[in-house]
Amino acid sequence: MNKNIRLYYDNPLIRGAVAVFIWAAMAVIVVGLHRIPTLEMLSCSLLIAFACTCTDLTIRKKWSKLSISPLMLLVGSFAVAGTSALYIYSFKLAPPVHVELIMYVWPVLVLLGNVIFFGEKFSIKALSSVLVSIIALFMLHFDNQQWSYGFSFNLGYMTVFAAAITWTCYNLYTKHKSDIIHEMMGIYCGVGAVFIVSLHFLFEPTVIPNKTEIILLLSMGFFSQWFAYQAWDYAVKNTAPATLANLAYATPILSVILLTISGYGNFSMFLLVSCFLMSVSTFMLMPKHGSNIRENQ
Repeated sequence: MNKNIRLYYDNPLIRGAVAVFIWAAMAVIVVGLHRIPTLEMLSCSLLIAFACTCTDLTIRKKWSKLSISPLMLLVGSFAVAGTSALYIYSFKLAPPVHVELIMYVWPVLVLLGNVIFFGEKFSIKALSSVLVSIIALFMLHFDNQQWSYGFSFNLGYMTVFAAAITWTCYNLYTKHKSDIIHEMMGIYCGVGAVFIVSLHFLFEPTVIPNKTEIILLLSMGFFSQWFAYQAWDYAVKNTAPATLANLAYATPILSVILLTISGYGNFSMFLLVSCFLMSVSTFMLMPKHGSNIRENQ
């Protein structure tokens, strides 16, 4: 039984799916933390992830396996902390629907980047699957009356696009850095937290969280910033780019479903159609025999 559990745990596709589900569930937690300033929320979660990493490395005696290069430390820290800060802040500058759609251009950019820079093979089936995923995401937002363009939102658009580019660059860079262990994600959180905490004290008031908010912050740090980031890092290095793109597009749809179940959203036919299309796109990428892990290597 333990071997079977370990087999599933070592499957990068499963780890990627778990990361996606956790990030989707974070939408509900963020709603519950609306009273906490953005940078304060992010810095707390990053510090919790760093503490979890230090504890894990100490218990398993893996500190000696860390390979810390200044460049990778800079890239990873900015990717983890910078992407989150840019993405969250953009919600204050542009309509949420616009922000979400622009942010989720990154899976396609990763897919194209792997083809252009690393010579990954690319099939019509993979392209079709990603396009269906994009249509599913658009269908999710057809009932939101927020499509009017305004020049006042330009700063928000640029901010979230910067977040998408940052996360794309990290995914492309780390995919071919298999010698860097996944626990480094937690180290990036610690370094990034120093930067985010500084910004918090400069630009935000500090709000003391209540008991419920403390539990939510602990959950955000442990699951989203620590466990999910490490799982995703493992998946990036061991899974086909098209599959990861497909998984990533499931995140906003799962978020809406969980928000609706939690009472923060309303069910609609658009949501149903979106879920159906996402299921179709997932089926399109399923291999005929075995797993498609590292199919493009």
